[in-house]
Amino acid sequence: MLHFAAIWATELIMLPSLDVAPPVTDKDPKDVAIDALHPAAYAIATGVIYGAVTKKNKSKSRLTTALTDVLY
Repeated sequence: MLHFAAIWATELIMLPSLDVAPPVTDKDPKDVAIDALHPAAYAIATGVIYGAVTKKNKSKSRLTTALTDVLY
């Protein structure tokens, strides 16, 4: 949840300040919902993958071992 909040808050602040997107107060509620869906999907996928990679399990798969080697 914290990861999602950090990503979306950054998007809501940075994009309007760079004049590449209108402020959230000027958007249609449907557009705001769609904008929230993208960082939510990213945050969920990142959390699932992180959990799979860092899971302490004696029978690690080759993929988990390879990802752990790359990430750390």
